[in-house]
Amino acid sequence: MSENQTYIACWYPSDKAIEENGARKVAYSFLAAHDKQARAKATLYFMEQFPEADDSEFTLNIYAYADGIPCPDFEIWDDDFLYEHDWNDELGYPEAKTQAKLVEFNKLSKPLRVAVLVKYHTTDITNDQLAETLELHQGDSSSFDSHITEAITKTAAVLEMYPERILEAIDYIREKCPPTKKWPEIKAVIATWLKQHNKERKETSTSLSLVDSARQNAAEEKLRVPSGATAGGGNLTDRGEGFEHDFDSLALDVALGMVARAMDFDIYNLRSSFINRARDIIKLKERPFPALYSAYRNMPGVLNYSRAIIIYSVKTAPDNIEATPGKLTEYLNKTLTETDHVNPDPHMIAVACGLTSEGIDDETKQDSTSHADALADIPAKSGAVGTQQPSENVAAEKLEDEAPIERSGPFYYRTTDGQVGRANKLAKLQAVIAQGCEEITKDEYQSLKMNPPVQQHDTSNHGGGIYSLEELTGEEPQTEEPTPKTEHDESKAKQVELTSRSEALTKELNEKTGDAATNLSIWKRVHKTDPARTKTKITYGSKRDNNGDLEILRVTTSINPTYQEQRATELFGPFGIGWGVNIEEERFDPGIPFMEPVYDASGKFLGKSPIRNADGSIISSVNHTIRINLWYIHNGIQGNIPAYGHTKYIYQTKSGATCDDEFAKKSLTDATTKALSKLGFSADVYTGLFDDVEYKEENAARFDLINASDKAEDVAQTRKELDEKFKANTNSMRSAVTTNEISGIASSLTRVMAIHLKAAREKGDAEYTKYLEGRLHRLEEVKAECLTKLQENAS
Repeated sequence: MSENQTYIACWYPSDKAIEENGARKVAYSFLAAHDKQARAKATLYFMEQFPEADDSEFTLNIYAYADGIPCPDFEIWDDDFLYEHDWNDELGYPEAKTQAKLVEFNKLSKPLRVAVLVKYHTTDITNDQLAETLELHQGDSSSFDSHITEAITKTAAVLEMYPERILEAIDYIREKCPPTKKWPEIKAVIATWLKQHNKERKETSTSLSLVDSARQNAAEEKLRVPSGATAGGGNLTDRGEGFEHDFDSLALDVALGMVARAMDFDIYNLRSSFINRARDIIKLKERPFPALYSAYRNMPGVLNYSRAIIIYSVKTAPDNIEATPGKLTEYLNKTLTETDHVNPDPHMIAVACGLTSEGIDDETKQDSTSHADALADIPAKSGAVGTQQPSENVAAEKLEDEAPIERSGPFYYRTTDGQVGRANKLAKLQAVIAQGCEEITKDEYQSLKMNPPVQQHDTSNHGGGIYSLEELTGEEPQTEEPTPKTEHDESKAKQVELTSRSEALTKELNEKTGDAATNLSIWKRVHKTDPARTKTKITYGSKRDNNGDLEILRVTTSINPTYQEQRATELFGPFGIGWGVNIEEERFDPGIPFMEPVYDASGKFLGKSPIRNADGSIISSVNHTIRINLWYIHNGIQGNIPAYGHTKYIYQTKSGATCDDEFAKKSLTDATTKALSKLGFSADVYTGLFDDVEYKEENAARFDLINASDKAEDVAQTRKELDEKFKANTNSMRSAVTTNEISGIASSLTRVMAIHLKAAREKGDAEYTKYLEGRLHRLEEVKAECLTKLQENAS
């Protein structure tokens, strides 16, 4: 037997999986005897770790570890390793990724510099970003950015200025000009700005002596970013009067931001332990400090900003953002929008100090006292940061006297008929609440937007409830006050008939008689799908709706193909004996042409045209098509179902042409799944029932019980989870503030418990049936108590 050695498996998701599901590259190291065993083990490990993932959407590469070859931590799933290393096909293993090289801004032509500043508002860009800027500079003249670029280029006085001055002109243009303005009109606006700029410059220059002017120029020359733009500094910030802010103190602020990710502290009264920890980060160049500091160091005017926003922006930056070229610069451009450097935003200070979190709900912010205001009133010490000493409980002394932080949008609300909306201003939110709407959280808004409420019959008048216990259990509504459960109640509850949507569908199929019942015999056994074997994909468009959210182009639910094959085997017998697939036809079909940009002799972008071969023929994408005949044996008779499957074989991406090396497997899987659907396999998915939230809840509860029925420990776990859900939901009902909220919580829990109750009755589990009946009655009592209490408080 060969000795085991370390192997590393690397999974690379397809462009489709990245775009639709946000899939990431992942690596895993483990022991195996040889390459063949390593590949088999890797596939098994991946399926166990990511049961919902479709392995056909990933490319698997395997290599054996040796000295000098990069390797992730042993038996730990690492989703950063492959973003720090690029696969080398010649070597057969990944190599450390070279840092994306920044463009030397000063070496660009002046018109191209303007295009860069207009598009990215910074001088720190990569080669990939420069390529996109070329299209702006040479291409579509109808865009607003293109008109700004052309207007500045045609104004020689502005074209010769330093980058930071050009950025000021760009900001002025965006403030004064609507996006419909053309370059001649924009040029007139630039002339106005230029007059104001020259006037201010003359007033400033007359107040300085020649020596002072020379000293000022020398200081400005010293504090410039690598591109040549001014780094700023010299203005008053929250660091206090007389504080000399330079690149060294900027590095300390960035390092303090990293410290703030791990612990909370007052950024204006720093303990020596925090400062020493920050200095260690700088000295040891702990990741990701070098990348973070380099990005800040290259930002024009970075020394003008407050300590609060520097620490805040580091603390709230997405993890590993520096690994993607250009993303960190883009993030800083969006975040560093501060205008008052002396008095930063109180909420931002609170986040930087750890007194609140960035993602806190609006309701919480409204009712909380302002820690940040207390911090903002603390005068910053003058001198170096390292000399500042902590002040114990400075913020705590003022907590109760401070006013709440003024809330900022966006806000979300729900109307009385269940529709949702968004308000960007607090005034609009208050107006819609006055009209009877209810404020909700962002998570609730997104959930309701994806799954609009289904209109229910009004079967209970408990606070205008949307769903009631009586509708699910078939009991008559009770008008009396809630009373303790009696033996009569228990015997009556045992005769309850459930009327959930899932059961209504089953009942409808079972009521079929004669030939219809015979013809649906297969359909009735396979039409329901285990939600754990499905995966939902949301495809977003580029446009936004009235609420500012990206439009949803489509929502699809895909089914695990192996799950389908398992169900077919259970019904018909082993593959190849009870059922099987014959490939009737296989071909490659041409698709859309490959396109390439076209430029004129001067390098101006003209448009795109199809790419052609040497013989003049058009190069196009290629799709693989397969036609199968799925056969099965039912009641001794063979049935046949034709079906087609399709997969992209050769297609064009942003990185160039690519080829799918598993096209045949994907096409066969696609065709087989389509053929099985004709027999009713997973019909609830194809008929749209999975878009119904109520059906999904009932179906999930049903399959949870089925999947747990074979193992006692799983049954116990399922019951424990139900008890925990009951406790959590009843506590939520007691803290609810509207009748709709109480009824909504109760109806959701009632549906789940009703599924468990029916399953317990079918199994003859009298003890658990009695327990669930008691829980259902207790739920109705809690609901009535909460509604009564709410009505009393309102009166």
